[in-house]
Amino acid sequence: MYEKAVGVLERILRADHPQIAASYSNIGSIQHELGNDELALSWQKKALHIVGEVLGHSHPRPAKVYTNIAMVYSSQGEHRDALALTRKALAIRAQVLGADHPETMQSYYDVGVVHFSTGEYEEALKWHHKVLAARERVLGKEDPAVASMYINIGAVLDAQGKQRKALAWFQKGLEARQRPLGADHPDTAVARDWIEHVSQSQPTR
Repeated sequence: MYEKAVGVLERILRADHPQIAASYSNIGSIQHELGNDELALSWQKKALHIVGEVLGHSHPRPAKVYTNIAMVYSSQGEHRDALALTRKALAIRAQVLGADHPETMQSYYDVGVVHFSTGEYEEALKWHHKVLAARERVLGKEDPAVASMYINIGAVLDAQGKQRKALAWFQKGLEARQRPLGADHPDTAVARDWIEHVSQSQPTR
């Protein structure tokens, strides 16, 4: 279905139109979700060729495609390639959008996630704390995105075996989510699940 829609666009628009690139990238993301990583890479690279040539690195669109490709590489276990691309996306977003833009904050988080995937937990924490500081500064401590970072930091600490420290962050996340969302919200339940998980483990550090 999506390929047919792209075919229509290709007949209407010029081959290097950014809308065609966006469609290629969307198809790539869908293929990635379906587990078709080679197809996903093919579509994302077609998108990158267009946005790189037409928009260049003075536009944030290439950063999104780099991030999409990085996600595929990471799922394939190619974490070094994924890290290089997430850092490239971060550099573009920081330069074009500014350090405090939500997309730049997302790139901070993406870099941390790749480090987490490779077991580089201290690096992951460093980047997650960058996201937390930026979100608290820009969005305020009551924003749900801040609560999510409390949970993410707790998850890294839990992976390190630092259950006591993790528990403290999960409790912060629970409180931050419960205040605006209520006790029955699914996001609040996620925080409670983490607390239960850590509480069942023997707290060590």
